[in-house]
Amino acid sequence: NGCSTIFNDILIDSVCTLCDTLVIDLATITPALCEEDNGAISISMEDETMEYSFDWGGIFGSSNSIFNLPAGNYPVTISVLGNPDCQIDTSFIIESIGSPVVNVIDVQPANCFASNGTVVLSPDSLTYMWSDGGGGYIRNNLSTGTYDITVSDSSGCSTIITVEVGSDNPLEAIADVTQAGCDGGVTGSAGIEVNN
Repeated sequence: NGCSTIFNDILIDSVCTLCDTLVIDLATITPALCEEDNGAISISMEDETMEYSFDWGGIFGSSNSIFNLPAGNYPVTISVLGNPDCQIDTSFIIESIGSPVVNVIDVQPANCFASNGTVVLSPDSLTYMWSDGGGGYIRNNLSTGTYDITVSDSSGCSTIITVEVGSDNPLEAIADVTQAGCDGGVTGSAGIEVNN
C-alpha cells in the first residue's frame, strides 16, 4: 500500500555454547591387587554444573567410574553432554601389585632326628603362617619334614612356599667282621666302630 516501516538497531539472539577448558578435579586410581582384575578408576570434574560423557573406547560405557580392571593403560575422552566438540583426551595407568616375594635365607637340618632344625625367611615385614600351626619368619626347634608356609602382605595378597628341613646324623657305624674258620672252632669275631 506504499507504506513502509524501518527498524533500527535490531538485536538477533543466537544460541552459542561456549567451551571452557575442561578440568579434572580428582582422579582416584585403585591398583590391581594380587595380579587380579580388581583395579578401578573414578573421575570427578571441577565444574559440577555440567553433565559429562566418558568414552573409554567403547568398552566400559560412558560412566565416570570403571571397575574390575587388570593392570594397564586406559585412555578416555571426556566431553560435555550436548556439546561433543567440547572435550579433552587423557589416560590413566593402573599399576599391578603382585604377590609377596619371599627369600629363604637359611635352613639348618635337625640333628640326630631331634626337633632342633631352623628356618630363616625374609623379609620380616610379611605375615607367615606355617602348616604345623606355627608362625613367624624365624622358626627354631623344627623336626625333619616338609613345611608349607602361607605368606601374606599388608595388601592382603598371599603366596605359598614350601621348605624342607632335612636330617643330619653325624654318627657313622662301621662293622668289622671276621668269619669263623672251617674247623668248627670259635674263631669268628664282629666289631662295630662308631665315628662322629
